[in-house]
Amino acid sequence: MSTPWEAMTAGPQRFLFSLWPLRCLAYLASGAVTGALAMVVVVVLGTSGVLLSVLVVGVVILSALLRLTGPYAALERARLRLVDARRAPPPDRWRVLGYGLLAATVLWPVELGVSVATVLLTSSMLFGPVVVSVLPPAAVPAGLRLGDWIWLTPPIGVVVMIGSAYVLAAVAGARAVIARRFLTTGGAGRLVEVQRSRSRLVEGFETERRRIERDLHDGVQQSLLALSMRLGLLRLRLGDDAEVSALHEESRRALRQLREVVQGIHPHVLTDRGIGAAVDELAAQSVLPLRVEVLLPGRLPAAVEGAVYFTVSEALANAAKHSGAREVEVTVRLVRELLEVTITDDGGGGAGTGRGTGLQGLADRADALGGRLLIASPVGGPTTLRLEIPCGS
Repeated sequence: MSTPWEAMTAGPQRFLFSLWPLRCLAYLASGAVTGALAMVVVVVLGTSGVLLSVLVVGVVILSALLRLTGPYAALERARLRLVDARRAPPPDRWRVLGYGLLAATVLWPVELGVSVATVLLTSSMLFGPVVVSVLPPAAVPAGLRLGDWIWLTPPIGVVVMIGSAYVLAAVAGARAVIARRFLTTGGAGRLVEVQRSRSRLVEGFETERRRIERDLHDGVQQSLLALSMRLGLLRLRLGDDAEVSALHEESRRALRQLREVVQGIHPHVLTDRGIGAAVDELAAQSVLPLRVEVLLPGRLPAAVEGAVYFTVSEALANAAKHSGAREVEVTVRLVRELLEVTITDDGGGGAGTGRGTGLQGLADRADALGGRLLIASPVGGPTTLRLEIPCGS
């Protein structure tokens, strides 16, 4: 999931046991700190620069304030990755300055209030009996003693903590939208068009691959199959003719090689029956024990199915050749409008996109479709490949 809102709506219960609530709290708490610092910098440098603008030193101060927008934008974009890992183009200086003024005046008090209220309210309710028992009697307000009612605060605190997690997600999500609007929209129109053109290139490439596959499968392969059959009949008719037998075996080898080429270009089963059947066929051909789970409501776009197929195929090949794995697990599912493909093996690990395994090309293909390929492969294993591609309805 890319944002708190997506994580919260995709699985409310799973959201509670994930790192998302802590990431949202960290984002808001750090935003309160950076916003307060931005307020100090804007007040000190901005006021000094305006008051001394008639002098050269005032111009220098205002110029220094503008120069600080670069590091400030980098810091805010780094913080944004806590709750929004999507790619974003760099902003222009004036948008950053406007964002800094907004953060220094309006946003950081809200972030501070939500963060402090969440921590204090939750902790005071969860640890109410402990606090009352530790504090000296003089420090405990009248009526607050270790009576029966005080033991009701921890269960209430659990409810408050659960509600606070969703409040944090909602506020952090809204705060991230504001940050992305100011910090990432410069040049976005051009980048969107570039992304669309890359997607069109991938789709066109997939269409051409399917055309080549059909031409080879329905044309050249059928002709070669007919030739092999005629040579086989001629071999039966002439008996053990060495030259005919050699030609027959050569035609059969050529037919097998052509089938492998066709399969590598674009598997026929993928075109006819979709990614589920294609992954099942890979499982049947795999030399490793393979557990497959495909949970899809129907067919996916052709470019997406191609990316999934070749990612699974490459992962299985790497697991068989390099990892020493004993078992592989493949999961393909559509969560809302995000396709998630996870391939895990119990091998020795050490895989990466820069080691000649073909994974870099798969990562580039996913990137062109607006997705990403994530790899976790520590030395000693296991290795997990995760392909994420957005699929609009």
